Amino acid sequence: MIEEEGLQIKSQLEQQLIEAILDSLQNHMNQNAIFLAERLVYERDTEEHRSLLAECYLHENQPYKACHILKECKSEFNRYQLAVAYFRNKMYKEGEIALIGPSFSNQFALQSSNIPNGGFGHFLLGQIYEQTHRLDDAKIQYYKSLDLNPTLWMAFERLSKIGEPVTINKVFIDQKQKQYEISRQQSCNIYKIIGNSLKNKSNLTKSGQKEVDDVKEESLIIDNINKRQTQGVKPFSTTGVQTQIIHLDDSSNSQMKFSQPQQKKIGAKMIPTPGIGLQNYQSLLSQPFQLSQNPNKNQNTKKSEIQKVNCVALQSSSSLINLPQLLKQFAHPYQLWTNYSVEAIANFQKLPPHHYRSGWVLEKVARSFMDQVKYTDAEKIWKEMRQIEPTRLEGMDYYSSCLWHLKKQSELTYLAHSCLQISMQAPETWIAIGNCFSLMKEIDNSIKFFGRAIQLRKDYSYAYTLSGHEFSQNENFQQAKKSYDTATSLDQRQYNAWWGQGNMYYKTDKYDDAKKCFIQAIKINPNNPVLPTFLAMSYAAQGNHNEALKYFEQSEKLDPMNGLNKYQKANSLIKLDKYEQALNELQSLSQFIPKETAIYILMGRILKKLNKIKEAQNCFNMAMSLDMKDQAKIKGLMESLSNPNSEFNDDFDL
Repeated sequence: MIEEEGLQIKSQLEQQLIEAILDSLQNHMNQNAIFLAERLVYERDTEEHRSLLAECYLHENQPYKACHILKECKSEFNRYQLAVAYFRNKMYKEGEIALIGPSFSNQFALQSSNIPNGGFGHFLLGQIYEQTHRLDDAKIQYYKSLDLNPTLWMAFERLSKIGEPVTINKVFIDQKQKQYEISRQQSCNIYKIIGNSLKNKSNLTKSGQKEVDDVKEESLIIDNINKRQTQGVKPFSTTGVQTQIIHLDDSSNSQMKFSQPQQKKIGAKMIPTPGIGLQNYQSLLSQPFQLSQNPNKNQNTKKSEIQKVNCVALQSSSSLINLPQLLKQFAHPYQLWTNYSVEAIANFQKLPPHHYRSGWVLEKVARSFMDQVKYTDAEKIWKEMRQIEPTRLEGMDYYSSCLWHLKKQSELTYLAHSCLQISMQAPETWIAIGNCFSLMKEIDNSIKFFGRAIQLRKDYSYAYTLSGHEFSQNENFQQAKKSYDTATSLDQRQYNAWWGQGNMYYKTDKYDDAKKCFIQAIKINPNNPVLPTFLAMSYAAQGNHNEALKYFEQSEKLDPMNGLNKYQKANSLIKLDKYEQALNELQSLSQFIPKETAIYILMGRILKKLNKIKEAQNCFNMAMSLDMKDQAKIKGLMESLSNPNSEFNDDFDL
């Protein structure tokens, strides 16, 4: 039976258990924390103690246990925690009821007073709505969560990914940040509740010593900043005002590493250390950040001036660059990226260099190049990203696809092996392995490994998309359609899946269905040059070559070097009896794809039609030298040159 909530004085045993539990969680000893938390609940069964036990279960990835321990709880923080547990256990209806209460309708659920834990609660409800395919309701909750908590970047991400425009200048502003900081003091967080109770105990026993410690601590912080400046540590560059900064150490490695500057004697409360406890995190947030204005008199004049500039830069950074400004800088390029805009890359490059050279940003830049079918540029960025963050697996699925398109078998094999060494539990690892086997034409194995990725992440839209490609390649169109349908149901903006499904219909001569899929893909990503080419091919297959030319030209504007587009455009021009234009397209194509037999065969046929027999003969000779497989076919074409009675259209196999 859960004890009634109220003013409850903890026994010494309870206090010691709580401190030990938090200590175990802080040091990632989750099973030890669970054992102690279970003892705490059996010692005295309160909602606070149950919440701490549920937190331990969630840390150990046991949401089903957290559901059981919290289902009879009524407090606000336990309602939110129960909803988290239900969500992780994929019990979405139960999670929704936990958040809004069984007596409230969806209409009342939109009122923030009913949802526990402010913006976090609304974001969780939005996730539940999205999982249950109520996208309009999800958008409302994501907007509400951003309104209440402008630091909830995940809500901005979700809105951007589902194609919902967010007015950035109305979200990431100082006013909303201040409102959030005020409301955060009233948030329902079990750590805060327990931490406050422990802090009150600490204040009662150590109030006399606290003021002395704070003075010492502030002094140590200032001393540490002075030491960092005199040791040549680079300050953070300011953004927005673009203040000029002079670096003390020009010989240092420009690549960002995950290493922190060596910190010497710092107050115990400044950096949380194992065994210290939760209160130190709170003290870290409450510490004032001050800078010393006293330069070292022993330094020479030049160095003193440099230090002065650095000090001003740090002051500018701390006073002018706050969290809303930082998030706003990221929000604009991210929104462009989710809309597949060609301007996304340039806007990411406007970020401060130390942020641009991070794995998160470089992954988006590489993906943006891939979305524009610029695989060579994408590969360069992926390589840079892996040098900076070699253990980052996010994005390795797309990097492996990039190498697949470039037909770089050895690099793809190395990438798959590297991912496998980092983690066998990451779905991106198995996508890389699947792509490796796909490039080797081992379709059954690639499907198996893509399936493994899906086992690890059930909502992995890209894995379903790649599976669909493999099934389609294997002419298992029924399974391919299932994979594509699942991919688009999980992510309606997965344009790769729409293209795959359209290509599948194109292969099976269902051109109307193919056009619908290609049009949908183009709506999502209008800057991919391959998509309008396939749409044009679908029109051409139905004999509508004038309409096809519109999309061939659209693709050409996006990528003048698109070989497939030029070749197929030439075919449509031939059907419209525009032989000279078709020949120009093929001659241009042969300049940057000089070893493609089909180009010279088609050029030879056009030249025959134009009665340029000698030039046609040269084209067929070139085709013969490039491809020994089609010798019989090419010889037949060469013999037809001396036969004036042969019909030109009989030579074309379009």
